[in-house]
Amino acid sequence: MKKILTNIVMIFVLILLSLSGGTNTAYADGTSVTIDEINFPDHIFRNYVSEEFDRDSNGILDAIEIEDIKTVSIRGSFISDLEIVSLKGIEFFTELTDLDCAFQSLTELDVSKNTKLVTLICCDNHQLAELNVPMTPALEYLDCSYNQLTELDISKNPVLLHLDYRGNNLTLLNKESVSTDNKVNTDTDKSEEKDTSSVPQTNDTSHLIIWMFVTIFATTILNKLRKEY
Repeated sequence: MKKILTNIVMIFVLILLSLSGGTNTAYADGTSVTIDEINFPDHIFRNYVSEEFDRDSNGILDAIEIEDIKTVSIRGSFISDLEIVSLKGIEFFTELTDLDCAFQSLTELDVSKNTKLVTLICCDNHQLAELNVPMTPALEYLDCSYNQLTELDISKNPVLLHLDYRGNNLTLLNKESVSTDNKVNTDTDKSEEKDTSSVPQTNDTSHLIIWMFVTIFATTILNKLRKEY
């Protein structure tokens, strides 16, 4: 009898474990997503998701909350020590149209599940070596400058209008299928070199002329002060 009771208890425990394990499985196909370290392993990104999108603060994103997620803006800064290293979980946001994750510490970024993405800014991650965008046909704006990319495939982005991939080590850029009618605005300024000078990065000639006059004026004032003292 004791052995039978022990077996029953063990079976009951196994059932409970299997059920608890099932709650950690997340989907983005109209069902809920648990905000935990399994689905969102980066704690900074996880906290951001919880604070911004979990409206009822129950630790779960339901179908309506997921559908309402159109923009994710997690731009970092040079002065912050808190940087996101993984955006795992972004794939659940299937209605996402705008993603800004610049100035973080990402090493890879996969937005293949975010098929409605229109704007993607992932510049200045510096360690970003893998970017997957071939399944984002609505993508119009892509800034992936100053990373460690060696390959970039935009052949499946037919409506792309702006592309900036400066400061990378690209050896392969596949853009064969991009429509020539779009006239993609490409910023390439020597992909392997980053301009660290104080000259404004602009195509506006008037701004450059003004900057030159300000520089000359400042130099003149400094020289005059040196002569007086």
